[in-house]
Amino acid sequence: MKLSAGETRQGATFGLQVGGQHASAGVSSSPQTTTSAYSKDYELKVSYLVTDRRKPSVEERFLRTDVYFAEDKDDLVSQDIVKLRDEWYYPMTERYPALSTAVREGKCPITLIGYASDTGPANLTKKEDYNVKISRRRIDSVANGLRKIMDSDKIAFQRDARGQADVTQRGAADQEKRVRISIDRGTADGLISQGK
Repeated sequence: MKLSAGETRQGATFGLQVGGQHASAGVSSSPQTTTSAYSKDYELKVSYLVTDRRKPSVEERFLRTDVYFAEDKDDLVSQDIVKLRDEWYYPMTERYPALSTAVREGKCPITLIGYASDTGPANLTKKEDYNVKISRRRIDSVANGLRKIMDSDKIAFQRDARGQADVTQRGAADQEKRVRISIDRGTADGLISQGK
């Protein structure tokens, strides 16, 4: 980009040249024809500064998803496996291949948190023990399902059987009988930003 400017007794002129294209304009204090008293060329250098560049970030739906179970059940049925595969794992492999590969190879752990409703035996101690045990079995079912879906025995699982400890709704509430599959955001975002 080149800027040309000049001044005369009647006014000022300036021009701008970008590549081979030239444009000019002038400001005159008199309608008479002007002759340039002097002119000078200026060379401009333009640079761009990007200040708010966002780092890549994994969509929340790939970092947390829940698998639900029927009352007193701990087995993962085939429909649940298909749903987990088609709605969670396959889309992850397409959207974030580096993340799905790291999960399959055990380089990015998956946390499985097992929950249960507050139903069970009448005795409180036995009920709590029962609900921790069923949430462990549910975790095992989800872990086995994920191994099948990803065709891998290398997946690193971190297990947390909470039983009824975090119940938000009393009774046989469907929302309480679940296993949450969770991936750490920092680890996931780091993998996709590095493409590893």
